[in-house]
Amino acid sequence: MTQGRIISREKGISSFSVRHARALTFACLAISFLAPYVAVSLYQKYVDREWARSGMSGYEVSEWRRVGIRDVDEEVRWRNGAFKPGLANIWRSEGFTPEVAEPWEKGGFHTGEARIWGKHGFTAQEAREWRDNGFYYSEADEWKRKGVAPGEAAAKKKKGERPKIVDSSFR
Repeated sequence: MTQGRIISREKGISSFSVRHARALTFACLAISFLAPYVAVSLYQKYVDREWARSGMSGYEVSEWRRVGIRDVDEEVRWRNGAFKPGLANIWRSEGFTPEVAEPWEKGGFHTGEARIWGKHGFTAQEAREWRDNGFYYSEADEWKRKGVAPGEAAAKKKKGERPKIVDSSFR
């Protein structure tokens, strides 16, 4: 009889341990799911609060996030430059910051033109003056290297003059 009681106690302890282990495993799995979920939810509420402080509606926030701009400060800089999300994304994907893109956009340049004119050393204002006087970047670059202003270069161009390029390789 003593043996029977010991066996039943062992079964009781054994079955209690299995139930305890299952409950502990379930609790760990639940915590492993809930902890990141709660952390992300809290972080998202913090981020949403920052977006709300910028004065945007939920729809506007979703539009900026859709184009990949998730930083509130960056969004505010683009918006202050009068950019909509889609246009900001185009300029941003070409490597422009809001501060650099704004004068080019307001000057009527698209990203490719802005990149080429900028590569040749023109600011947005200079490029606009040259373009408004009928010059492409390559021709404007030649006149600019000679120290000729856009208006003067346009007058000379009407007379048929071209900038004289001195190529030192032929000397």
